Amino acid sequence: MKNTYIKTLFLACIATFTLIGLQSTTAEAHTEYHVVKGDSLWGLGKKYGVSIDDIKQENNRHDDWIYIGETLKIPDIKNVLVAKSSSGFIDLHNSTAEVFTKHRVVKGDSLSELGQKYSVTIDDIKQENNLDDDRIYIGEVLRIPNKTKVLATQLSKPKVETLENKLAKPVVSISQKEKDLFARLVEAEAKGESYKGKVAVATVVLNRVDSPLFPDTITGVIKQVVGNSYAFSPVKNGEINKPASEDAKRAVEEALLRNDRLNDSIYFYNPDIASDEWIRTRDIVKKIGNHVFAK
Repeated sequence: MKNTYIKTLFLACIATFTLIGLQSTTAEAHTEYHVVKGDSLWGLGKKYGVSIDDIKQENNRHDDWIYIGETLKIPDIKNVLVAKSSSGFIDLHNSTAEVFTKHRVVKGDSLSELGQKYSVTIDDIKQENNLDDDRIYIGEVLRIPNKTKVLATQLSKPKVETLENKLAKPVVSISQKEKDLFARLVEAEAKGESYKGKVAVATVVLNRVDSPLFPDTITGVIKQVVGNSYAFSPVKNGEINKPASEDAKRAVEEALLRNDRLNDSIYFYNPDIASDEWIRTRDIVKKIGNHVFAK
């Protein structure tokens, strides 16, 4: 019984010191903001996803007055939510957590661009609107989830480490620079396609690396010259130089696990716009979105 008491006391002490350490780390993380004409605590709170009280507490203020030229410390939203969740203060069903922004889709909009604009992920928007793919239509109204709600939801989910999580390590190891090039190609070739379609495009690149018919590196495959042109048109037209979306980056990570090799497909094309008749003679393995995958 004595041993049980000591063990319980020891665990309680660890939990207490862990919480204290978390709170002190949380309190130090902030952004310094230089106040300009027209600023208000309400506006800054909305901009950074925190409450007026969070800003006042960070700056030891008792009223809502701020002054042009002064520097305010804006607490990091993630640390605010961590602190509140550790104290049991987050209620995902309160009015603040349920806030969302209505956005009417206009020409040129995409989930990737909306995610960057509102600081949420493509999956956050898709989940809020029950979307199965990345397609959106001009004139429709989307609900953009509040960043605070998204982070609070993430923090409320317990992190369970399973054997599957531990074993989910890339079969193919590449440098961060090459991974960025890879993701940019996937973004350019599969823009507008579903996440599954992006993973499939990345898989074709990796299948080519494994094939004796193609270069044996990812960079070599991406920049391969066939005849008088590049194998992938985005390399030629410059689209590959544009930054990759979060979906494209995740697609590359998943493809590197090599869980699905698409029956060793080494080609993909859009049958509606492909002008090369030879590519149509290849054995079709699967159709995903607008792309046909073949070998």
